[in-house]
Amino acid sequence: MLNLAGAEHAATATLPAAFSDLLPHFQVEPEDEYIVKNKPVTLTCRSTPATQIYFKCNGEWVHQDDHLIERTVDPATDPFVAIMLQSSSISVTIMDDSVMQR
Repeated sequence: MLNLAGAEHAATATLPAAFSDLLPHFQVEPEDEYIVKNKPVTLTCRSTPATQIYFKCNGEWVHQDDHLIERTVDPATDPFVAIMLQSSSISVTIMDDSVMQR
């Protein structure tokens, strides 16, 4: 239920049941990893529908240029209603006692 209130009038609208189908569903979530110096680990996330997936590393957001991003159409959906599937991954390594991403 969505309540839209204005200064002079109020309106109430009901969201369609299919609206929840538009929210992202994670198919693959990043796993917790232990990082060993000079040995990178890869974190992967897959979601549908999704337009962006972001990673946070050492408390900071990783720039999109550092992500390996793959966008495809979800094969489980109707071909006439293309639902985008996004998969993103980053490689993280420790060098000189600080966390770096590549």
